[in-house]
Amino acid sequence: TFPGALPVVEGTTYIPLKEFAKAFELTLSYDNSKKTFEASRGEALKITGAAGTPEIEVNNTKRPLPSPPRIVAGVLHIPLAAFVQNVGYAALWNAESSTLQLRPRIITVR
Repeated sequence: TFPGALPVVEGTTYIPLKEFAKAFELTLSYDNSKKTFEASRGEALKITGAAGTPEIEVNNTKRPLPSPPRIVAGVLHIPLAAFVQNVGYAALWNAESSTLQLRPRIITVR
C-alpha cells in the first residue's frame, strides 16, 4: 500500500522511487543535482538511471523503459511495472477491486 493515488501519465503508472525502494528492501542513493539514482540489494541487484532518460541499467545491462523516470511535485517517480519486473516480480491488475497485486515471478523449467 502506498500513500495517496499514484500518478498515471500517458497510460503509465508511476511510483515514488523512495517508496519503491522501501517496499522491495533496496538501498537507495540519489544525486539531486544530476537527478540520477542507484537502487541495490547487496551484490545481487543494482539498478541505475536518471530522470528523463528512457532506459535504466540493471546489473550493468541497459534496458529500455516504456516511459522515463520523471519528477512529479518535486519527487522522483519511476514507471511502476517496468521496475517491478526488474526486481523479479509480476504486476497483476485486478479490475474488480481496482488493485495492483505484486507477486514473485515463478520460472518453470521443463
